[in-house]
Amino acid sequence: MTSLEKLLMCIELGEVCEHLTVVKTEKMPLAKMNMAIFMEKAIRTTFIDQLEDIVDKLAPIAVMVSDEKEVTCREQGLVVIGVLLARVPNRMAKYITGMIEAKMSKINAAKDTV
Repeated sequence: MTSLEKLLMCIELGEVCEHLTVVKTEKMPLAKMNMAIFMEKAIRTTFIDQLEDIVDKLAPIAVMVSDEKEVTCREQGLVVIGVLLARVPNRMAKYITGMIEAKMSKINAAKDTV
């Protein structure tokens, strides 16, 4: 882990989740992917009770990134959804209903890494 990554992991996800919505207007695929990578790492280390409070802010962002044209962004968004599904399955059910089988297989693969 780099020094910057260590610094970013000191930030409480609940404090910055409103600011992550900037991904909706971001044009650069690399910026979207890096934001999704940060979300994944932060979600893996955030306490479950805190995640339950903010999942309705994080999940729509992850779903939006998973619908990107850029393959790496799309796959990273699916990883974030999979990690959220593993950590707070009851709260994530409504976000994954209706997803196609190809996406669900990638989500389940990411879920198994948690």
